[in-house]
Amino acid sequence: MPLTITPSWKPLDAREKPPYSYATLIAHALLSSADGQLKLGDIYTWIAHHYPFYKLDKPGWQNSIRHNLSFNKTRFKRLVRQKKGSPWRLVKGSEKEFIRRLTIGQRHHVLNCPQTKKAVGLFSSFKHRTALPMIVTGPEDYQTKTRCAQSDDDDESPPATPEDPPFDLEQFFCFEGYQ
Repeated sequence: MPLTITPSWKPLDAREKPPYSYATLIAHALLSSADGQLKLGDIYTWIAHHYPFYKLDKPGWQNSIRHNLSFNKTRFKRLVRQKKGSPWRLVKGSEKEFIRRLTIGQRHHVLNCPQTKKAVGLFSSFKHRTALPMIVTGPEDYQTKTRCAQSDDDDESPPATPEDPPFDLEQFFCFEGYQ
C-alpha cells in the first residue's frame, strides 16, 4: 500500500532545489510506490515528476541517485532477479527516518560551546579564516571538530540561551552523500 507523504517543504517555483538529500528523495519515491519498490528508471521518473527542479536540471543528479542506491546498503536493497532492471526497496526499519526527514521542517541548528558559553553556528565566518562548513565525519568527531577551541577574543557569537534547542547529532548530519 503506497504512503501519501506531504513534505514540509513547498517550493516557491520550479527552479528551487529541494532541501532533501538524494537518499531522502529516493525513499520518498519508494514509500509512495504501490508495492514499496521501483526500478532505477522509475525512481528517476518519480523524482522528476514530484520535484520539478530535477526536470529542469542537467542529468548529473541521476548519477547521484545511482550512487546513493549502490553505496547506502543499510538503507536501500536491490532485489535480485534474473532479468535486467532489478527493483530497489528500503531496508526494513528505515522508513520512519525518511518520513521524519520529509515531514519535519528544516531547522537551523546552533551548537552551544560549553567552554566559551557562546553559540557556534555550522558555518565559519571569514573572521575565522574560512568560509567552509565545519566537517564532521561521525559522532566521535563532534567534540574534536567543533570550534570551541578557538579563542574568545575573535568570536562575536551571541551567548547561548536556555531557549536553544538541544543538539540532535543524528538529525543534523546526513551521512548519505553529497548533494
